[in-house]
Amino acid sequence: MFKLCSKVIFTSILILGFSTNSIANEAEWSIGAGVLALTSPYKGIDDQNYGLPLIHYKGERLKASIFNLEYDLWQSNRLKLSFATELGEDFLKASDSINPVVNALGDRKISIYSGAKLTYSSAIGIFNTSALYDISGHSEGSIFKVNYSYPWRLTQDLTLIPSVGVNFKSADVANYYYGYSNYELDSTTDLALNLIVSYQLTKSLNANAFLRHIVLDNDITRSPIVNSDSFTMAMVSIVYQF
Repeated sequence: MFKLCSKVIFTSILILGFSTNSIANEAEWSIGAGVLALTSPYKGIDDQNYGLPLIHYKGERLKASIFNLEYDLWQSNRLKLSFATELGEDFLKASDSINPVVNALGDRKISIYSGAKLTYSSAIGIFNTSALYDISGHSEGSIFKVNYSYPWRLTQDLTLIPSVGVNFKSADVANYYYGYSNYELDSTTDLALNLIVSYQLTKSLNANAFLRHIVLDNDITRSPIVNSDSFTMAMVSIVYQF
């Protein structure tokens, strides 16, 4: 269970690693550890807590972590085009559920998505769009993401990064994770609300907190295997940058 959940969590947690790297001193490698709390939208699954290792590399063009990779293909003063690979956020290990209907299902495995990402940086914030396809073959679908973030440096050591995004899932993705029997979904749209807090303890050491809340599409919440209209990830971590 630890291996499965650590994969899905790294997708969101490593946003924290990327953002922290951009607001602290330039460093090629960073390592750390974090404690994570996770809720699930599926019926019969309790909240879960995990301890996780963190590792991140940033080169001139390549940003990579255990479960996330981004390579810059082209860049101007404000605009950047990248190749991106990331893990999805949706997954179900059916045996974790005490609900008999969900427990009898097969696992809905984590998908790996790859595609293009476009980033625009301006005085009013950072805009990201990405179009990604499931290369793992689990859902055999695609997702499209739009995100806006605005870093606030409150003091020399303390930075807040709130962000809001919209995630579009194709019908294949939505049905793989949330479909059931004769309940089929079309494409869906989820809302993502995020907050990163980073405090620089020393030149190389950062304390971070990360909160991500996903509001699910109404069609997903109507699924017979879902009992919540949202789910949340929260994490605190310590990261050392070389």
